[in-house]
Amino acid sequence: MRFFEAKAYGLQDPGNPLFPRKESSKKLWTIVCLLMAVALVIAGLAVLVYGPYLRLQTIEVTGTVILSPADIRNTLEQELTNKNFWIFPNDHRWFFATKNTELALAESYPLKSAVITQQGPTLHVAVKEDIFMIAFRSGEEVYFLDPNGLITRVAAPEEKAAVLVRIGAVPAPAAGEGGLAILQTDIPVLREKTATDHVVGDLVFNDVMIENIIQFGEGLRRLGTTPKEFVSDGLDLPWFAVTSDKDYLILFDALESVDTQLTVLEALTDEYFATQESLPRYIDVRFGTRVFIR
Repeated sequence: MRFFEAKAYGLQDPGNPLFPRKESSKKLWTIVCLLMAVALVIAGLAVLVYGPYLRLQTIEVTGTVILSPADIRNTLEQELTNKNFWIFPNDHRWFFATKNTELALAESYPLKSAVITQQGPTLHVAVKEDIFMIAFRSGEEVYFLDPNGLITRVAAPEEKAAVLVRIGAVPAPAAGEGGLAILQTDIPVLREKTATDHVVGDLVFNDVMIENIIQFGEGLRRLGTTPKEFVSDGLDLPWFAVTSDKDYLILFDALESVDTQLTVLEALTDEYFATQESLPRYIDVRFGTRVFIR
């Protein structure tokens, strides 16, 4: 009776609370579905961000000479434990801070450059060290030069021993006889035939000669020859005789085009050793296309 009275007076039917209308159920179900969808999205993102699926797992370091790859790897592993914006893990592929990590490496080590790239779960780090020593032998003394050709310091005894062992001038010490200093694997070793007294700050070779010597040594390695020592006929002359792991000398001019001399050397050695059984005493590529072999 009350229902009809409420309808007659134009009042809203309160309905039965035990059996709500279908419209209310539909709205409630829509809200529940939206909340579930949002929860699923959040859960999925949390799994992707904080789960192990997109994490950087291995680190490969290339380009080191004196520096230890393990040290650089440890520094990177420490950087990977940091978080971006206090929330996102730095070892995640999406949130890895490449530039910040490169800056951290540059601040921790003497590097010319550090390039970091990702390839799947692997972090590739290519470094170029800012340390390049040139050993210079004069008489019984060994000095170190900078890229400008200036003597920076006298080699310490263990460094001198390492240089002499490197070029085969002395045998490597036996176990327990003392260690050798760690030198760059491709450090050029220069020697003047006539011993001269030098002091720190002396200009031995100019920077162009030093740069060409380094490039010529790198070129020889690409051709399969490991240079040992660059012997100068005189500090005022740009001519060098290179001793190597081969049984012959290579003569080159440190003020002429390195690429041209290497190209001539490569073509010549391929042709010469294809027809000759005996090794030459030297190959001279100092004069362009006019090559001398004896």
